[in-house]
Amino acid sequence: MLSIHPRRSIAIFALTLLVYGLRAGTLLQSPSLAPYFLNLADSFLHGTVNIQVPPAWGYDLIRYHDAWYVAQQPLPALLMMPVIRVLGIEHLSDVTFGVLCGALSVMLADHILQLTTPDLSVGKRNLLVIFLALGTVHFSLSVMGTVWFLGQIATILFVWVLIWAAWRGQPVLAGASLGLILLGRPSIVPGALVFAVGTWQMCHPRASWQCRIHFLTRLLIPLTVAMGFLGWYNWARFGSPLEMGYAYIQEAPDIKQRFLTHGNFSPFFLPENLFIATVKPPLIHLHCLGQLCPIFEPHPLGMGLIWTSPFLFYGLWALRQKVRERQQNILLVVSAGLALLPSLLYHNPGSAQFGYRFLLDGLPFWMILVARGVRNQPRYRLIILVIFCVIVNWWGTSWLIEFLT
Repeated sequence: MLSIHPRRSIAIFALTLLVYGLRAGTLLQSPSLAPYFLNLADSFLHGTVNIQVPPAWGYDLIRYHDAWYVAQQPLPALLMMPVIRVLGIEHLSDVTFGVLCGALSVMLADHILQLTTPDLSVGKRNLLVIFLALGTVHFSLSVMGTVWFLGQIATILFVWVLIWAAWRGQPVLAGASLGLILLGRPSIVPGALVFAVGTWQMCHPRASWQCRIHFLTRLLIPLTVAMGFLGWYNWARFGSPLEMGYAYIQEAPDIKQRFLTHGNFSPFFLPENLFIATVKPPLIHLHCLGQLCPIFEPHPLGMGLIWTSPFLFYGLWALRQKVRERQQNILLVVSAGLALLPSLLYHNPGSAQFGYRFLLDGLPFWMILVARGVRNQPRYRLIILVIFCVIVNWWGTSWLIEFLT
């Protein structure tokens, strides 16, 4: 039987919060470069859906009928509204909010790895927690704030909740998590929905049609409510529940041209995005050999996980293991793939980032496979590889902070 250790969870949360806070440093004292969710939360509290922003800085915002709108979905703003209501917008930093969401996700990840892979040793689970927190894109996205990173890190918190709810047979909570995921990153919903339904089906293979309908009803009602809210939000902005406003985003000219030429999502972008996500190397400055300037520098358009988080390849090892887990592992692969696919087809590969930030969308599902893949691996190899990933991501996060501030 699974045992929950509150002290361990509190310790993981507190330590992650401390490390993230130290890495964010002075960023915690003020809003980030693009604190649009703070502005949107304040607008919601004043009964409007558009935000006030100086005309000189409108990058990645939507300009429509002489008003400014946030392009990303509103989940972080909705979560921040109660805090802003009490403290005021001037007393909350979106960087602080991201650090809190990131630390909560790491705490939940530890519990879910124990739930889904109960035969994993505590020592190896500790390594996985450290790897997730400091050796993946989760690190840089948690300590930067900004409209781009905060939307991802807030949403992924509810992907972990979804996994817990689906594994424990809680369709209402799973449905509520799906609804919140929709309000944060709709692209993750197909993978998350397949995981929730597939997990229930594996646990109830002989369930009657009445049970199946009852389960789907409890799962889909919260999701439908969220869809209704999102439709209203789009209607309030653009006069149509289906209009997301992508055509009006103030993007860089080269990225805008990609959208105009091939559309928002297209198979045309798949090879490039796969290359960035998997093997794209850092910048190499050969002219710096023997000089003080750095030879290696993170590529602003992204770097492949083979350089940034190679520990993730242990997830492939799980596919060769225990037959009794084969269906679960296939479901995890499909869920991760579906969660990642929209981003891999997206016209914007991620812009300024360290690693490939959209990898976070499927990371919770893949981390379970990694946990299963390392069970029988020598610990010293795992320790060496985790240390490498932590060093690389600390370097990359430090570079990104300097790059974007």
